[in-house]
Amino acid sequence: MSRNIKKKTKNKRMSEPTKVFLKDYSKVILYYPLLIYSVIALIIQLFIPPSDVLAIIWVFVFLFNTVTVGFNFPTVKFFLLFLSFIIIGLTLILLDIGGVINLFAWWTSIRPFFDFPLASHFYGWMVFIFGLIIVAAIVVAQFRFVKIEKNEIYVRGLATGKANRYPTGPVKIYMEIIDIFEYITIGAGMIKVFVQPDNVLEFHTVPFVRKKRKAIDELLSTTLVEKVR
Repeated sequence: MSRNIKKKTKNKRMSEPTKVFLKDYSKVILYYPLLIYSVIALIIQLFIPPSDVLAIIWVFVFLFNTVTVGFNFPTVKFFLLFLSFIIIGLTLILLDIGGVINLFAWWTSIRPFFDFPLASHFYGWMVFIFGLIIVAAIVVAQFRFVKIEKNEIYVRGLATGKANRYPTGPVKIYMEIIDIFEYITIGAGMIKVFVQPDNVLEFHTVPFVRKKRKAIDELLSTTLVEKVR
């Protein structure tokens, strides 16, 4: 019985995190849905003539992605309402293009506005541009981070090139889900690390934020138990 308890205790200690990294990513990484659709449209466009449907969908994905990156959606209801407007608008225009309905019968001069098939070169350029931007944002995020260990917080900044160290004793962690879209897509949220009363480190876009917070809680609680011993 005691052996099983010791084995479980040992396994638990092995599974406990020894360090946690916090990195702040630029919001441009949230353009990855548009990048994915551009890749899909590029592949399809290589085998078929230029398509109005693919172009219209790309515009709506771009619109949706830009609004969600540029503005915060604090509640699920507000986010779903905006998503519903986008889907309804896209569906009506696609039905009009397919001849199922005549959406613009009352305004025939606007109908040619939606006839703009895009060649594969366009999607290729979009894949290159957004892919390059997202990769650059990921690389830049690696140079500014906080490493939380059992007894120390290590802070690395790109701007100064300096590294600072703080004890974990007085540290406080604050987590908040600022934007529903960020949380749905990459599980991102904001984390504030109060290393000192007058020194707060803010990370506005931390992917998998709940997992990070849980790991930090386990790490710091383990530290407190060991200090008591």
